[in-house]
Amino acid sequence: MEKKQSNGMYRLFVIMFFFMASVFMVHHQKRKNVMATHIDSSVAGQAVVNLSVDQAYHHMNSLFISHNIDLIIKVINQCMHQFTIELVEKIIADNTYLLSSEEKMKIIFGTAVYCAQKKNMSYKILDFLLKYPFLYEQTPALLILMSSAYADHVSLFINWGKERQKSLHNDTLLASFIEHSFRIAIEHNDYIVIESMFNKKIRIRPHVASQFLWTVVEKNRSHHFVPILIKYGQADINYAENGKTVLIEAVEQNNKAMVQVLLDHGAVVDRIVNPEKGTALQIAMERKDSATEMLLREYGA
Repeated sequence: MEKKQSNGMYRLFVIMFFFMASVFMVHHQKRKNVMATHIDSSVAGQAVVNLSVDQAYHHMNSLFISHNIDLIIKVINQCMHQFTIELVEKIIADNTYLLSSEEKMKIIFGTAVYCAQKKNMSYKILDFLLKYPFLYEQTPALLILMSSAYADHVSLFINWGKERQKSLHNDTLLASFIEHSFRIAIEHNDYIVIESMFNKKIRIRPHVASQFLWTVVEKNRSHHFVPILIKYGQADINYAENGKTVLIEAVEQNNKAMVQVLLDHGAVVDRIVNPEKGTALQIAMERKDSATEMLLREYGA
């Protein structure tokens, strides 16, 4: 009996020993990994300061491979001023490490924000958006900025755009960036980012907002766009294209939710643009859309 108890105690001791040893090894490995990450980041930052552009770029290759954009930006901004600009351009122009265009734009925005107190330098970095337009062929630059950690610095981008419009004598430069972003956001049915851009003091011209309203209705996008474009963009609720008001277009699209929100925001229920087409009510009746017909009559049709 005593021998069995002794064997049991021995086995328990062995199990506890290996358990404690495993816990120690896991803890030690985690600490080692954290320290290694810290050391790698620190060494990268300190080493870059004293290297040429090519040497610094090569020195940072592990960061490029890991796609650690935040750390790349921190390392870049430990460089001297002209060195920083050259290093950012090298990152943009070189496809060796397969950084995406979106990642490269985030590097541009992040580095520009770090340099914001030196306006000329910050603007030179943002100028890469003009020099390398391929960056935002797929995703607009402003949408990348809005989705980045630097969204609160949209004013820097806007001020840069206004400055470059004057110096380049290009009155549509800033509008092209903004309107491109709005078009893609509408295409993706992302009314939240549209409202966020308006809340960041980004503005579009009323007639452009009206055209976007038409696109929203024609493409059957979310009816949530309507109050946003009206409130912030001063879109014309009775805007017409192709002989139809946006209300008539919504009726033809059989989009009752859109008809409702347009009426709620003041669309003229009986407005006629093309007599051959008639009013929204006549079109609803022709289409035998009794639900929409009833809704239009509720608003005085």
